[in-house]
Amino acid sequence: MENLTRSLQAMSALLHEKSNPAFKPQSKCMEDVRSDQVNEQTMEDITKFELKAETLLTNLLLEKLYSLESEVEQLRAELAAAMRGNDILRVEVQNTQDDLSCATHKLKDLELQMLKKDENINCLQTDLEESTKQLTTMKGILPKVSGDRDMLWERVKQCSEENMLLSAEDNILKKKIVALEEDLLLKGQITILKDMLKEDF
Repeated sequence: MENLTRSLQAMSALLHEKSNPAFKPQSKCMEDVRSDQVNEQTMEDITKFELKAETLLTNLLLEKLYSLESEVEQLRAELAAAMRGNDILRVEVQNTQDDLSCATHKLKDLELQMLKKDENINCLQTDLEESTKQLTTMKGILPKVSGDRDMLWERVKQCSEENMLLSAEDNILKKKIVALEEDLLLKGQITILKDMLKEDF
């Protein structure tokens, strides 16, 4: 395009020089009158230069048009790519929101289960304390009531078995508490992730 511009400028200069009434060839500068043949030749040269100038200008404009069309096509491709990327991001955001909503529901369910298990632990502790009190009472009555000794002994054995069962359940509940603590840690991580997502948006 620069070459065409320079050529166009050169042709314009020559055209201006040829069309100038004061233009005189060096070999005829001393003559007073120009012949008709020279005038006709000059007009023909001017016409040729004009045609060449128009051709160069047309080529220059065509090249500029092709360049603009190429730029427009490139911008269209970039716009299409940006729109596709935006659609992908929108889908990813929606998926993340769905996952977060699901995780929130699961977390609420875990919290309810933890509250129920805490209530069960309190009930078991209360039962254990009550059983311990009953055992103490029985031990106090045992020396005084010899006739009921065998029955009380069986009751003590039964209470001992219940105590073992309660201990086993207590161990199970402790394990469940550990699992709940891990769930709480997961809840904290989910909360951190949720905060990070809020900051991103």
